[in-house]
Amino acid sequence: MSILSEDFLCEVRGLRQHNLAVEVLEKLLRGELATRRRKNVVQARSFAELLEQTIHRYQNRALEAAQVIEELIGLARAQHPDHDPER
Repeated sequence: MSILSEDFLCEVRGLRQHNLAVEVLEKLLRGELATRRRKNVVQARSFAELLEQTIHRYQNRALEAAQVIEELIGLARAQHPDHDPER
């Protein structure tokens, strides 16, 4: 079972403190990235770029906290072994 499970992602989405949710997701996704980097460098690099772009847009206020949460959840789902592209 992954910490980035659907149940956990739904809980994070429901947090009232959006900035805390963004920080939690970013930290967990960076940890996932480190794990992936050991297995597949190319895949980890593209994932890192997507993560950095999303965080950069959030820090530059191009995205609201709720929008960045949805993007980070999308990244988390894409990294999950049981990923269903239809979701």
